[in-house]
Amino acid sequence: MEEMKNNVWQRTKGLRLNTKLTIVILLLVFVPIVILSTIMFYEIEQSTVAQSESDMYYRQRELEDAFSIRIENIETMQRSFSKNNELLEILEMSTSGEDVSTRDIIDFYEGIGSFLTGTVENNPVLYTVRVYAKNDDVQELMPILYKSSRMDNMSWSRETPVIGWHFSYYDTSFKSLTENSDVPLLGLVSPINDFSYGTVGFVEAAVEMRTMFPGMYDAGGNDEGWSFYASKDGNIYFGTNKPDYASSVTDEISTDSRIWKESLMERIRIDGRELLFFSVPLEKMNGSYIAVQDITGIINEVHRKRNVFFMVLGLVLIAMVFVVSGMVHRMLGRLYSIVLSMRKIRQGDLKVRTAVRGTDEIGELAVQFNRMLDRIEELTEENVQREILAKNAGIRSLQNQINAHFIYNVLESIKMLAEMDEEYQISDSITSLGKLLRYSMRWESGTVALREELEYIENYLALMNLRNDFSVILATNIPDELLMQEIPKMSLQPIVENSVLHGITPIGEDASIYIKAWEEGNDVFIELSDNGTGMSGEELLRLNKRLKGVVETEEPAHKGHGVGIKNVADRIMLEFGKEYGLTVVSEEGKYTKTSMHLPKRKGKTNEIITDRRG
Repeated sequence: MEEMKNNVWQRTKGLRLNTKLTIVILLLVFVPIVILSTIMFYEIEQSTVAQSESDMYYRQRELEDAFSIRIENIETMQRSFSKNNELLEILEMSTSGEDVSTRDIIDFYEGIGSFLTGTVENNPVLYTVRVYAKNDDVQELMPILYKSSRMDNMSWSRETPVIGWHFSYYDTSFKSLTENSDVPLLGLVSPINDFSYGTVGFVEAAVEMRTMFPGMYDAGGNDEGWSFYASKDGNIYFGTNKPDYASSVTDEISTDSRIWKESLMERIRIDGRELLFFSVPLEKMNGSYIAVQDITGIINEVHRKRNVFFMVLGLVLIAMVFVVSGMVHRMLGRLYSIVLSMRKIRQGDLKVRTAVRGTDEIGELAVQFNRMLDRIEELTEENVQREILAKNAGIRSLQNQINAHFIYNVLESIKMLAEMDEEYQISDSITSLGKLLRYSMRWESGTVALREELEYIENYLALMNLRNDFSVILATNIPDELLMQEIPKMSLQPIVENSVLHGITPIGEDASIYIKAWEEGNDVFIELSDNGTGMSGEELLRLNKRLKGVVETEEPAHKGHGVGIKNVADRIMLEFGKEYGLTVVSEEGKYTKTSMHLPKRKGKTNEIITDRRG
């Protein structure tokens, strides 16, 4: 699903906004309609099929009762004939060869024979009930008693076994009437047994196939319904209502063993046809009655209506594309006006302004767009002025470099004069001053190696010792591998200067500044200590807060110390991050200790001109 969404998004990335909005609007409208319509037609189809199933279910229940009644009727009539004593007596006399008098025949015919004949004629289910003697030595009493040769004319007499149910045969008991016997019959043949003579005859109870299975001959006004009878021995019997595709259906259904055991109803698909069928197992007849309903037509009708609906919906969609696209284009016309102005700006015309107005989002966009252009013009003008100032500053920087070079040359000349007069202290002082000036005026990078900063501190203290009546001794304890540690340029000098001016100068005695460095994991710590006057707890607290950025410096620089090292702390945090910086520890009248926390980083050594003469 996610991949499909990505594909759709990729395909729409190059489309115009009005096209995208049109697609979105149409999708929001038509996709739910399509989904709901699909569900609706599916439910209609299922409802239609369910109605057909319901109708077939009631037909199935009715047929089960009807078949039971008809079979019971046939069996009852058959028992009535086979158990009749008068009829049995005549059959016994025929079997034994005893002559039956005319008087006996007349008495039988006028008595029980008339009753049996009336019973058959008054039964709407039965076609006939016939008794066939064991031989031809019997006086025929139609339509009840027949000779054995009449049975031989019937097709079922040649089947094995003779006793049982026989399907779709014709009444051929009289050969002369064979051409007119075109009504298919269904009959039950049973033997008539005597204790003394065994089987003395057979009784045939027959009904028309149409009477037993009316659905096989009449679709009940529905051309899509038909039925057949399947026997367990593999025979299939059809009536007059047989479709062309019946064979493929019977082959499919008759192989299902369930039709012999239970009343079954299922929906199947054969040769592109949707069919419903139900079975009524007739255990006494050793088979099953199958009724089939072709619901292809009603399903196709639902599909036809669905297709027509979607065709109309497609036409509506096409019309809506033009309508919605026009509406969206008019709505976005002001936005396209802003886009056109942007294109002109891209071509270099910064004087263009959009005339779009309004209080909606597009109007607000137009206002902010015009303000942005005004600001761009202001910034462009400022940038031009800044470039002019930068060029002027570059020229002044070049002049300063020329002036600094002139100063270095003058200092070098004075140094040479001092050495010629053997004033080596003056010569060394001038050397320190030159190095100091050269280091402070050359800013190739914002950071330097620790060893460069230490060399600068040595020169600075050398000049400060010339100025004061006391001496400041510099002591260091720094591992060689940390001499290349990268630190901000001119970061130790403000701390040293702060120690000299505010810690050592007030006591006016010789003092020392001790610098040590060590590493902890990926961090480096540089600690500067002096044995000056220190500071009070209140001053120390205020200074550490300033160093951490909690409070800003409120006093002018000449009224207190800490401004210089505050700048150093800010530079460290800007260069390396807020987790790094300075921390001061002090005790009034004893010492001040400043600790610098830096990440371990190897720096590059700038070239330092060193002169060790004298």
